[in-house]
Order: sequence, then structure tokens, then C-alpha cells
Amino acid sequence: MAVETVTAPNIAITISDWLMIGAVILAPLIAVRIEKLLERSRNKQDRKLMLFQTLWATRARIIDYRHVEALNMIDIEFVGKKYKGVRTAWKALLDHFLSIPQLPQVGVDGYDQLKIQYDQNYSVWANKTPDLQA
Repeated sequence: MAVETVTAPNIAITISDWLMIGAVILAPLIAVRIEKLLERSRNKQDRKLMLFQTLWATRARIIDYRHVEALNMIDIEFVGKKYKGVRTAWKALLDHFLSIPQLPQVGVDGYDQLKIQYDQNYSVWANKTPDLQA
């Protein structure tokens, strides 16, 4: 009984084989990374859109907690040179809110005249608010 010896063929791995192996290993990793980047970008856009929709839906109720919450999120969601106009408009609105005319105290000399002046100042202030909100 003769024993037959089997020898393995001489296997040479070429550069194209190594490139194929690398592609098979790296392609799924790269695809997942790209998908994550796209998902992050979509989430940012969705948050900006939701913020805008909330501001628009609650624009008539400026003391609604959702409106105030959305205004406070502007500095967080709209970051970068691209959104400088948005942040500038928000700062103008915030400054406007902080400059609300103060009602004079009852009993102060000339209260009636001060009250008339307050009513005029408040009217001007209130009429400017919708423009700044828009």
C-alpha cells in the first residue's frame, strides 16, 4: 500500500487580494460611521425645526412655558457663524423683554401723569414685541 503525499499548492497573496480583504473589513465600519454622521446631522436639523415650530405655535402666549423653553434653547441649538443672525435677533428680543416699562408706585407725587406716561411707553413696548418675535 503506497502512501500518497499531498502537497499544498503554492499560494501567493497579491496586493489586490490584500486590498480586497481590507475593503471587506473596512467597508461596514466606514458605512456605519457615515450613517452616524448623517443621523447626527438630521437630529440637529430636526431639533431646530421643532424649536421653530414651538416658537411659532406659542407666539401669542409668550409666557407659555414651552415658548420660554424654546427661546432659552436658541443659544444651544443655533451655534456657529451660520446662525449669527438668529442669535442676534434672540438677543434683541431678550433685551426688549428686559426693558419692559415699570409701573409707577401708587402714592408717588404726580402718579396720574406718570401712569399716563407708563401707558404710552407700555403701548410702544407691546407693539414692538411681535416684530421682534418674528
